[in-house]
Formats: sequence, structure tokens, C-alpha cells
Amino acid sequence: MATFDKSIDVAATVKTITEDSKKEETARNQASGAARIADQQKVQKLDEEHRLTVEGLNKDSDAEAQRLADEGAAAKRANEEKLQALKDRQAALLAKAKAEKEAKHAALQVEGVDTQRPKPPNIPSVRNLLTDVIGTFNPAALNRIGLGPNSAESLAERNAAAAEKTAKNTADIRRKMLGLQALVFEE
Repeated sequence: MATFDKSIDVAATVKTITEDSKKEETARNQASGAARIADQQKVQKLDEEHRLTVEGLNKDSDAEAQRLADEGAAAKRANEEKLQALKDRQAALLAKAKAEKEAKHAALQVEGVDTQRPKPPNIPSVRNLLTDVIGTFNPAALNRIGLGPNSAESLAERNAAAAEKTAKNTADIRRKMLGLQALVFEE
């Protein structure tokens, strides 16, 4: 423990230090509070600027969208008017062509000319003309291709013959390979 000189009033010194510490802390708190308030004001100002910018952009985009919609509607109306004009012209041309055709038909009928299309001659169809059999087929040939009455037996015989021939060919190949010693079989 430290010893103090009796001339120093410890209680008064502690009190002075405590008061000074409190004053410094209060000053720091006030400075920090002021800085915090200043930061909050900056954030509020930035938020307001952001809100105004977004509103401006929204107004601009809404105006642009409306302008494009108006242009599209105007173009659609113009195209519909052009289409209607073309339909009217087509109807007029068809009516004119029909009237001209009827006038020609009437003029020819007056002269006694038949203006109806001639009917095609009555020609028998090709199907009616082909009633005879062209060529013949021998039913006995079905047995040779495996479709006759004994087809199951002939099919089994053909499979057995093919299996025997395969086994014989495999044995011949094995024998030739072993003779050349090109292939080694493990048994």
C-alpha cells in the first residue's frame, strides 16, 4: 500500500478526479450524440434524395410506357384501317369479277352458246378394268420360306442346322488360331 504525504487531501483529490472524469465523459457523450444526430440527418437526407429519384424515375418510366402504349394503339388502329380498306377492295374486285362473269355468261346465252362446263366422259375406272389375275403364285412356295403348315418344324430344323454350323466353324477357327499360336485359350 502506498503512503501519502499528510499535506495532500486524498478525499478532495479523488472528488476532483471524479468530477473531471464525469465532465469528460459528459463531453464525450455529447460529442458522440451530436455526431450520431449528424449521421442520422445525413441518412435521412440520402433517403429523401433516393425517394425523390425513384419517384422521378417512376414518373419518367410511366410517361414512357404511356407514350409507347399510345404509339402502339395508334399503329394498331392504322393497321386495322389498312386491313379494312384491303378487305373492302377485295370485296369490290370480287363483286366486279362476278358481275363480269355473269355478263359474259348472259351474253353467250343470248347467242345460244352453252356456257356450262362439259361433263367428263363416262370412262370405267381402272379398278373395274383389272378383274383378271395377272401372274400366279405357287402355295407350295410357302413351305420353303417357313410359312407353311409345318413351319414350326422347319423353323426348328433350320435353327438346329445353323447352331451346328456355327459350332463347326468356331472349332475350325480355334484350331487354326492354335496352330498359328496367335491366340492362347485358358482352359
